Amino acid sequence: GTMIYGMALTIGNVLLPQIQGALSATHDQIAWVVTFHLVAVAVATPLTGWLAGLIGRKRFMTSTIIGFVISTVLCGASDSLMELVIWRIAQGLFGAPLMPLVQAIILDIYPRRNHALVTMLWGLVAVSGPFTGAIFGGYVGELINWRWAFYLVAPIGIVAWAGCQIFLSEGWRGRTEYMDWIGFFSLVIAIGSFQLMLDRGLRLDWFESTEIIIEAIVAMLALYVFFVHSLTEQRPFINLRLLLNRNFSLGLIFAFIFGALHLTPMVLYPTLLQDLRDFPESIIGLLLSARAV
Repeated sequence: GTMIYGMALTIGNVLLPQIQGALSATHDQIAWVVTFHLVAVAVATPLTGWLAGLIGRKRFMTSTIIGFVISTVLCGASDSLMELVIWRIAQGLFGAPLMPLVQAIILDIYPRRNHALVTMLWGLVAVSGPFTGAIFGGYVGELINWRWAFYLVAPIGIVAWAGCQIFLSEGWRGRTEYMDWIGFFSLVIAIGSFQLMLDRGLRLDWFESTEIIIEAIVAMLALYVFFVHSLTEQRPFINLRLLLNRNFSLGLIFAFIFGALHLTPMVLYPTLLQDLRDFPESIIGLLLSARAV
């Protein structure tokens, strides 16, 4: 489950230049494929815990994998940029819960004394997904077609689904009843607007653009509502007092830095290497995968 999410992430990025040519899209237009995917991930990730507690971890995990596989296949079947963007949004919504859900299941199943070991083993798989996807996507895209790189994720997804059906026990259902919707929506709007602002800012000359100004205002207002509501609500969506824990806060800072260093090159390198250096997709895949080592 972890691996297919990582694979799909790098497959899409490695093949972005080829997809751009196939769909006759400009650099600005093809960027929406990445932007809306990230916004969908930002929206879906905070809901993971609540949904897992509402319908149960096994049912949520298996249905998420099915949705992710179907949306990935439909990404490959897209005949227009609009279709591709829509299915990338679906891919982000279904794929986002996979990483935190798998982590939570692992920590719940194994006793505390094994947590360091199983987290390390999971981390190796989490890295192998982007690594495999970069090489796999590059070679398949060059030898056959960019569509088949998406299609061939399906068999791995089916194996993941079957494994969860056989080995995963049901649990957590009925754990969550109350949902702080004000806290959730204000956080999602803040993150989504901020993500759009950062992604579109350079192309639109930042605050010279009305769109960027609107997105910045919406992000600030939503963030203000989120903080005020979270500090005054008895059962907030996210308990901000968790940030008083020094280890937790340091972990978030490191995760933020790692995310910036890990994801940014994966989006930028393929286009730069193909447009400026004329590298084929297979070599781009190998270069991206070297980072995983």
